[in-house]
Amino acid sequence: MKVLCVTSKGYPIRGGAEITNIAFLKKLSEKFGYKCHIYSFFPIKKRLLYGDVQLNTFRDIHELKVMIREFRPEVIISYMDVSPYVVKMSKQFNVPVIFYMPHPYSQP
Repeated sequence: MKVLCVTSKGYPIRGGAEITNIAFLKKLSEKFGYKCHIYSFFPIKKRLLYGDVQLNTFRDIHELKVMIREFRPEVIISYMDVSPYVVKMSKQFNVPVIFYMPHPYSQP
């Protein structure tokens, strides 16, 4: 299974949310053999590996759409500011999406 996580603040790694996300995807990859990617908004193209989890950055929504089309995920997990766009794209690609919002009081 191909799992894609899309966020607007996943790179650079700043804290617990990003680390938890990577740990979750690494576990899916190791335990179930899922192919897991993270796409994160960032103004410079980056490509990193965290175990078997690949992180790629995108610079705009059009680039994200092309990346999703190429990866062809079976499920998308999205959070943060980019989520409304991801939900619309998931409908276009007929891919289920899990969208969650952090509690507003948990933000600094």
